[in-house]
Amino acid sequence: MFVHVLEHIIDPSAYLSIIGQLLSKNDSLVIIEVPSLFDPLLSIYGCESYKMFYFQSQHPYIYSNTSIVRLMERNGFAIKEVINYQRYGIENHLNWLVKDSPGGSEIFRNIFSKTNERYLTELEDFGKTDTVIWVGKLL
Repeated sequence: MFVHVLEHIIDPSAYLSIIGQLLSKNDSLVIIEVPSLFDPLLSIYGCESYKMFYFQSQHPYIYSNTSIVRLMERNGFAIKEVINYQRYGIENHLNWLVKDSPGGSEIFRNIFSKTNERYLTELEDFGKTDTVIWVGKLL
């Protein structure tokens, strides 16, 4: 399991080659979680302050659902599932849009507590999430 690691790797193919050499082809399940290019603060809201926060030199790559699949297949891995997952809710998004910064707000939390679960589900169903999870195995 690699949680927010792959986006930091300058040469992901070389890294995956090493990982592939360490795995058993028969029973190794690989789970990779990365930030998504379709993060709603970018793809829906176009939040400029978030763009400056998000695209930093320590992230040479940001992956989409399709690019992570292509990368993994090109490096000898077979996909089982790709999951759109939204980590941050409406409270965080409103804070970015109103205050140009991460975090939450007690007033947003109180007003939108019932709305948040539906908001997360809608983003995941629409494929506009802050996280992509790739699940697969070595071929």
